[in-house]
Amino acid sequence: MAASRFAEVSDEEICEMKINAVPKSTQNATKYGVKLFKGKPAFCFELNYFNLKVSLNQQKYRFNTEQPRKYSSSNLFQTEWFAQQKEFKTEFESMEVEEMNNCLSKFYLSARRKDGSYYKKTSLLSIRAALDRYLRSPPFNKKVSICDTVQFNEANKALNSYLKHLASSGKIAGTVHKNSLTTETVQTLFEAGQLASAETRNPRLLLQTTWFYISLYFGKRGRENQSAMKKSMLRLAVTPSGEEYFELNKDEPGAVLSTKNHRGGLDGTEDHADGKIFASPNSSRCPLQTIKAYLCHLHPEVDALFQRPKDISLRFDPEKDKIWFEKKVLGHNTLENMMRNMTERAGILPYYTNHSLRATTVTVLSSNNVETRQIKAVTGHKSDTSIESYCERPTLHQFKSMSSALTSFIHGSENTPPASTSSNPTTSTANQSGNSAEKIFTMPTNSVSVSQNEENFLLPNGVNPQAILPSGNFQGCSFTFNINMNK
Repeated sequence: MAASRFAEVSDEEICEMKINAVPKSTQNATKYGVKLFKGKPAFCFELNYFNLKVSLNQQKYRFNTEQPRKYSSSNLFQTEWFAQQKEFKTEFESMEVEEMNNCLSKFYLSARRKDGSYYKKTSLLSIRAALDRYLRSPPFNKKVSICDTVQFNEANKALNSYLKHLASSGKIAGTVHKNSLTTETVQTLFEAGQLASAETRNPRLLLQTTWFYISLYFGKRGRENQSAMKKSMLRLAVTPSGEEYFELNKDEPGAVLSTKNHRGGLDGTEDHADGKIFASPNSSRCPLQTIKAYLCHLHPEVDALFQRPKDISLRFDPEKDKIWFEKKVLGHNTLENMMRNMTERAGILPYYTNHSLRATTVTVLSSNNVETRQIKAVTGHKSDTSIESYCERPTLHQFKSMSSALTSFIHGSENTPPASTSSNPTTSTANQSGNSAEKIFTMPTNSVSVSQNEENFLLPNGVNPQAILPSGNFQGCSFTFNINMNK
């Protein structure tokens, strides 16, 4: 019998597609915000974010408007707000705009973390967005948004003033920006035994190093679909000149996984990111050889690229056994916290996150004058602005250079070390003991004297000598100026 061109689709499959239309992170954020406010999950979230439920008897979808089932106090936020307050008697979902304004104003100013500390600005805005999604989603389908500054001006004005108060009074900590990794940080990871050479006999270190290279060279977000990557998604290719390199095998179904920037859908765009990993000849840290070694020791009965490493024991000897990994996929949480755990074990503070590697990819390529369009071809960013956002903050080396410049200012010019600048510096070449060395000078204005005869010659011809002389203090140097007097 010939295969049918059309597959049978159940109501449950369609429902699942609708569920998956909402990112997990959005679902979790909504649960958190509503749970904090209501003291219970939004409609229990028994199936999904919208709490859709299939009525198999009627063969259609309906929204679950049933009463939420009882939850023990252990499942509820201890700081839940709406059930504790006594002022508002109307159910929140049924409030008119004016009453909801008053209710939200008090909630924003009352919200605290479990330990009693204040929420940061980003957290409070996330909680507001969660409540907004909750109200505008089925079964309520509110046509207004609590983020709207017109209808909900009073609540948002209170929130705005409160955020300013928290910032000005020092009640919340500032935002911590995760810097990209430096060469010193990478060296520390190697020295601390968190990264290893291609010849390592330690399965865990081989896994970590391979993961590090794949994340760095492909510029992918650390938490996006890494647990779903398969061995077949990596392809070893060869250039016309015979050089080997790894790339993503886009001929393999699922190799181009959905990401934050490329989720697919009607308005989505295809991810054309196409990073390559070439060899580093004669280096023990060769990324290509490291990945080769890793692939050779994976469990053959598991398709997953990232597998759980075996513990070295009497039953497992990496010197004798070829298979170094268990018949298990490495957990999502382990992958998500890989960079943090590696830097913490290495004693690196503040710790780095998986996303720091993506920032490192952009920063390193940008500092090496790689064009933005080429960087996007590796990382999959949609816009130039996204790339620039990684580069607008100085690197740690640049911060150090700026600190040194200010320190030089404090100590005075006699102890000023040479410093590079982005502008065109005034330079001279001095011969000392037969060796030529480039010197950079910074000098006060009008430090070079001009004789009266020279002024008598230059001024009548429209040349101000002080305007053409370089500023600065020179010792043992001479300058020759060629002045064209032709008009």
